[in-house]
Amino acid sequence: MSWSTLLYPIRAFIMKKLITGYDYNYHIDEEWYFYNRKWEKITWSIAWWWYKQVTMRLNWKHVNRYIHRLVWEYFIDNPYNKKEINHKDGNKTNNHYLNLERATRSENELHKRTWRKQSEYSKLMSSKANSKKVYIYDKEWKLTHYYNSVRQASAATGIKVNTIIARIRSTNNKERSYKWLNAR
Repeated sequence: MSWSTLLYPIRAFIMKKLITGYDYNYHIDEEWYFYNRKWEKITWSIAWWWYKQVTMRLNWKHVNRYIHRLVWEYFIDNPYNKKEINHKDGNKTNNHYLNLERATRSENELHKRTWRKQSEYSKLMSSKANSKKVYIYDKEWKLTHYYNSVRQASAATGIKVNTIIARIRSTNNKERSYKWLNAR
């Protein structure tokens, strides 16, 4: 019995892989936990567009690597030489190897479009946030327009629905010539 089995008795039967090619040896397991050479967990951070990343050392410099890319490289076979990674459930933070699959660009785009139709984003677009009244004020807080819904405001102003929602949620309305508010 190894010392790592004694330290992590519950996790003893989880598949682990050695990550090579860096200044130190790193380990990754099937639940996307990362360990350094002393078997201490490496913490991750959220990177661009909600992908999780870890910092590793390469040529004595810190480099960031996306966790889903490392899991993909070490746990998933690529018989058809597909270049992209698809999160099956649409959750970019779920990097379990069973949730990842290799895909072509077109397969990934198709999955993204079909997932977006079912996602929380589309639920938000058709929910209460869309049915509340929208008020537009100028810089002196004088009411200039109001609309019965975000969609109606979008149709009248020519501004996209998600841009209006972002402006309503924004706390930085100081430099804009108009302020957008939702009825609470």
